[in-house]
Amino acid sequence: MIISRELDYAVRIIRQLNKTKLSNAAQIEKAECMSKDFARKILGKLKKAGIVSAERGTNGGYRLIIEPGDLTLWDLKNIIEPGPVVNKCMRDGFVCPLNCQTPCSIHEECIRLEEIIEAELKRKTLGQLLK
Repeated sequence: MIISRELDYAVRIIRQLNKTKLSNAAQIEKAECMSKDFARKILGKLKKAGIVSAERGTNGGYRLIIEPGDLTLWDLKNIIEPGPVVNKCMRDGFVCPLNCQTPCSIHEECIRLEEIIEAELKRKTLGQLLK
């Protein structure tokens, strides 16, 4: 699956923070119908990537620190789930169990599909999608 639940939730978290400017995990959970633990896990990845910041305290929460117009689904996919989307043989350092010396026809097709998917996920920014 190209758009996993985790990637979908990351988009929904960004949507919520884009609307509210500051929300805590419980508010995001309620607004976007996701578990608080899952929201916190994804928020941690977004924070590490410099997409959101965390503010402590009673009135704290998470704040979007990058414009949605500066992110594509491809960018977000690589933050949340780095690596290829088509087949594990696309990963760097993968050793084919068939001991192929050159890429097989299946691998070549996976490369073609990966390029198409990447281009499509880069086609629009999150800002365009969230309008």
